[in-house]
Amino acid sequence: MQVDDIASFSILKDASATALYGARGANGVILVSTKEGREGKAKINFRSEYSSSQSTQTLQLVDPIQYMNLFNEATITRDPSSVVPFSPAKIQNTVDAINGVPGSNPYVYPAVDWLDMLFKKRATTQRNNLSINGGGKVAKYYVAGSYNIDNGVLKKISGITTTIM
Repeated sequence: MQVDDIASFSILKDASATALYGARGANGVILVSTKEGREGKAKINFRSEYSSSQSTQTLQLVDPIQYMNLFNEATITRDPSSVVPFSPAKIQNTVDAINGVPGSNPYVYPAVDWLDMLFKKRATTQRNNLSINGGGKVAKYYVAGSYNIDNGVLKKISGITTTIM
């Protein structure tokens, strides 16, 4: 329901809601009245909003090299006799792949910045509302339509929109 289409609303609590709606109204009821047509010339209302938003705080994650070194350190700290999950060769190959060293393979040793790959720095939202109100003695009308575009902070990758459920 669009805000522009609301004429009034009221909140019923306790006994008044229970009397009208039974057990379903035990926690309270919100009654919303929508606008109606009025006699007179056609009156056209249009409202357009455009907004931009961005995160107030961004996560700071470690890079893959630092992650592998810290994971190895944590593994050895827990059990000094255990084998480290990331060998020095794997760490060096990942460093080479990040730096673009010839002969390195970024597909075998990937270093992906997932935050940058999945999320935009800012998102835009656009909302438009149009309503026409009028009528005569025989008939009154109120017609409303809205058009919303909410781009969100998730990037589109190869034509596929990623969503988090």
